[in-house]
Amino acid sequence: MDKSAFQTRFGVDDALREDLAAVWGVIGPRIDDILGTFYRDVSSDAEMSAFFSDAAHMRHARSKQARHWERLFSGRFDDDYFHSADTVGRVHFRIGLPYLIFMSMYARATGLIHDAISAATRLRPARGRRMARAASTAVLMDIEAVMTAFFAAEAEEQSRAFDLLGEAIESLSRGDTGRRIGDDFPTAYAPNRIAFNTMASRVEEVFHGVKLNAEGVREKTGALSRLSEDLSRRAQSQAASVEQSTAAVTELANSIRQNDISFRRAIDASEGNSDAAVTGLGDADQATAAMGEIEQAFRDIADVTTSIEEISFQTNLLALNASVEASRAGEAGKGFSVVASEVRALAKRAAELTENIRRMIDGSRDTVGRGSDLVGRTRASLEKIRDSAAAVSSEIRVVVQTATEQATTIGEVEKALSAIDELTQRNAAMAGDVSDNAEDLSRRAAELASPFDAFQLHRDGTDRRAPPRDVPGRRSAA
Repeated sequence: MDKSAFQTRFGVDDALREDLAAVWGVIGPRIDDILGTFYRDVSSDAEMSAFFSDAAHMRHARSKQARHWERLFSGRFDDDYFHSADTVGRVHFRIGLPYLIFMSMYARATGLIHDAISAATRLRPARGRRMARAASTAVLMDIEAVMTAFFAAEAEEQSRAFDLLGEAIESLSRGDTGRRIGDDFPTAYAPNRIAFNTMASRVEEVFHGVKLNAEGVREKTGALSRLSEDLSRRAQSQAASVEQSTAAVTELANSIRQNDISFRRAIDASEGNSDAAVTGLGDADQATAAMGEIEQAFRDIADVTTSIEEISFQTNLLALNASVEASRAGEAGKGFSVVASEVRALAKRAAELTENIRRMIDGSRDTVGRGSDLVGRTRASLEKIRDSAAAVSSEIRVVVQTATEQATTIGEVEKALSAIDELTQRNAAMAGDVSDNAEDLSRRAAELASPFDAFQLHRDGTDRRAPPRDVPGRRSAA
């Protein structure tokens, strides 16, 4: 406040100071009575008395007001007075005293002052009027000085409230959602503090929830992406395995079909062997019969040979007898003796040939016997071959039947594997799409959560209120 301009505006001069000194000369001795009457009126007014906690508080205010009026009516208007007026105005603002009540209270006090002046100057009315004007001027000056301090304190508190609110808003704009305005915030603006703290709490709660959800989505989508990638790899591996299995089953089916053909050829060959064995058995039977006929022929030849031997023996005896008789005949029997010798030699040779024939027949009979044995053994072997071929044919037929059934089953398995292969290929493609979508979703979740990384979220109950300032806030009269 410009003190010189203030005094000039109210026309403060030496005459006013003299009149004010005269006013104090009147009310000074009566100050206790005047203020006593004033505070009795205040205590009887419920609205005014509410600003005092008790009688001691009211006595303290009464003492302070007496000293302030002494400074006011001294007319000096020095630093001491302006400091006192500033203190009064700021106290009124601090306790929340409405200026209309202040004005009405001052009006009552002014009336008491005028009454005291009137009583003291009733014999000098002109003097009384000057003193009354001086008192009114002083009261108006004091009201302005006090209200100036009141409004200055209000402006300071408003500025402080805006500063605190601005700092809190700035902190919130920087991402510190845990910042709160403390209880030292000016009381007159408490609704703003409550509104901001409520808003910040809700913003923090919303941001915290969104961030948690975004992080949860990012985590879940990351896990889903990893699972999808694993599923895609497994699906591709499964598709490759199914494809290999299908190829293997197809190859097995082809092998079974080829084996079926080979088995049927083996049946034909086995049946051919069986037929050949049967034919061989017939040939062996014929050979055995032929061997029997040959052996019978050898026996017949042996009988003839025996007869020839007997004839040779008889011929030799006859030749011997003829030789004996020729010897007896002498010269007459020499020719017959020669013939007898030749006959005997011929019989001997016939006997030798017969012996050779017998030996040859015996050798041939032995050979024929061995041949018969071989034919018998061959026949037995052919019978075994026939029986084995029949058994092999029977077993091969069973194998062929089993192979046919296996071929049918493998064919069905092949069809099923083909269907599974097609389905697996589709699943692999779908798994790849799911993996791509999961990766894209994970990226979008990360993008959704990243803006909230700039915010400092405090959900652990930590007090994030701003530290109190040195400037006091408004307090109650107590």
